[in-house]
Amino acid sequence: MLNRSERGDDGVKPRACAGDSRAAVGVPRQACGRVVKIPAGREITVYITSDPDAARALQPAAPVIGITGSEADYSVWTGVKYLAENAEELPEWYIRVAAERFLGCPSVIAEHVPEEEASGGWRVRESTVADLDGFMALYRDPDVQRFLPGAARGRSDWKRYLAACGERASNTDLPDIWTLESRDGIFYGRIGLEWTDDERFPGWYLGFALLPAFRGRGLCAAAARGLLPVLKERYGLEQIYLKCRPENAASRHCAGRLGMKPVWAEAEKLVFLLKLSGDL
Repeated sequence: MLNRSERGDDGVKPRACAGDSRAAVGVPRQACGRVVKIPAGREITVYITSDPDAARALQPAAPVIGITGSEADYSVWTGVKYLAENAEELPEWYIRVAAERFLGCPSVIAEHVPEEEASGGWRVRESTVADLDGFMALYRDPDVQRFLPGAARGRSDWKRYLAACGERASNTDLPDIWTLESRDGIFYGRIGLEWTDDERFPGWYLGFALLPAFRGRGLCAAAARGLLPVLKERYGLEQIYLKCRPENAASRHCAGRLGMKPVWAEAEKLVFLLKLSGDL
């Protein structure tokens, strides 16, 4: 169903359609496979089918994306977790999400791998319940409570929130709040976007918070810059905002590092804007 002939830089490559001599045994004829290479070095095949019964048959044993068509009766796709309208325009990131979630790996949104060292760098990934202690420590921090007073939640509330993070399965997923960590899994904090109905500037607002031990290293600015191409290409955003109190020096510094322009200033609030145009 997908006619790509070469492996791309994203590590996703085509595999034979079922029914061909190279097809995997037991795969319905209506399904085609795409091999995904997970960052840990593992490979897994994601199957793509327009047959709901084939999707349900495959789903217990492999990641599957159902192709519904533009005028689908979604009731026939009940129980199929990953759906898309058009196979030819299926985003590579969505294929990767299906593979990573099937393997129990939180999907990686952006990552920086240093060129000259085996360790270091950072990763932005989907949050999971495994991040619960990190989120609780983060939101107990006095500075975080000062600048994000509305984000305080109890442990059970955070657990429910984090459990739901990996359940979103649309190929038109919206930006979210993600976990920022080292490449070897040390929890740094959170970063992402939230929609805000600001009376003057409604839109997607960048937000971040770090544990005290990791502040002052430029991590938020670096991770935010690494997210910009993803926000433009994956989510189709044309601009983002950042809102902070005037005394929040870290947020003002990050806005400056990203090249954001001030668009509003008052005693309790500054608003910055960044247009996602050109090469990021």
